[in-house]
Amino acid sequence: MLSRIINFRFLLAIGGVLALGILIWAGFGVHHYYATVDNGTLNLTVVPADAQLLIDNATTATSGALSLTPGTHTITFTRNGFGSKTITVVIQSKQTVSQTVILPATNATGTAYLNAHPDQVAIGEGVTGAQANTQGQEITSNNPLIALLPYQGADFRIDFGVSQKFPNDPSAVAVYITAATDTGRAHALNWIKAQGYNPNAYEIIYQTSTAQ
Repeated sequence: MLSRIINFRFLLAIGGVLALGILIWAGFGVHHYYATVDNGTLNLTVVPADAQLLIDNATTATSGALSLTPGTHTITFTRNGFGSKTITVVIQSKQTVSQTVILPATNATGTAYLNAHPDQVAIGEGVTGAQANTQGQEITSNNPLIALLPYQGADFRIDFGVSQKFPNDPSAVAVYITAATDTGRAHALNWIKAQGYNPNAYEIIYQTSTAQ
């Protein structure tokens, strides 16, 4: 009889431990659910694909779909043979965003990797082309006159090119007027005004030419 009581108490103790374990596990699951339910997703495409990611200076991850808490995150990309790059992304609750990051090859190791992975080279070229097209559209939108250039007049020519005021800003452009005389320059400025644009709104660079 005593042994039965002892066994019964032992079974109760075991059952209590199991029940406590289940409650702890369930509580952890609920906490994890509510801790992640508002996360957003960042779909990352990285060239090279095996680059290392450092998220908020703490978490190392690989490219792909990353679950991130809402807010601003800093991600640094590194790989042997390539230059590093750091980006900042803003994640909204339950939002999915996509981004492509291209690291530049800096030595023979990086070049060899790209030669062995032409599919990733194609990704990089596609992104670069799209960025150049977007940048060109932005430049034209900000400087509508250049959509009419180059223009050849009787004694002048008008082109556009790199800004001398802001040589390191790829979005900055200057209007180049080439004329042999002051009269030709004046005609060029009058032509710009006739198109509905104010020459003073542009960076004008004068170049001297021989007679037209």
